[in-house]
Amino acid sequence: MLAVDFSQEGTLTESEKALLYPSIADFQRGEASEGKHLLAASKRFARTAGQPAYADTIKLFIEEENQHSAYLKEFMQFHGMQLKKNSVLDGVFRLVRKGKGIHPEVAVLVSAEIIAICYYAALRNASSSPSFEIYLREDSA
Repeated sequence: MLAVDFSQEGTLTESEKALLYPSIADFQRGEASEGKHLLAASKRFARTAGQPAYADTIKLFIEEENQHSAYLKEFMQFHGMQLKKNSVLDGVFRLVRKGKGIHPEVAVLVSAEIIAICYYAALRNASSSPSFEIYLREDSA
């Protein structure tokens, strides 16, 4: 679990908040998914491929993504940023992968993970917040 410790966190400037908010809100929303369709697809795949541990592994992956979402939520709340109930970007990701089997589900998730590596580094560089450095260390461990 990612530790939420904002004891070293300063106050973001209004320009930093304005710069960071749209993407952080979308990322937070996207990583909060329950993964129902992904879990169902992974269970079907696990049965057909004879790989019962596959679905359990996907469940752990979803739990990790939910931890990232919780961390971003805490960060946003700490800085007085409003959470989004819906995200167009998240809706597009869901539309592309939903109900089309395990391959599109995994392709979209892997793409999002690759984007996240660069994204969190960009957040670190675009703000005075030490929180993203912590995330990057945790993510690379």
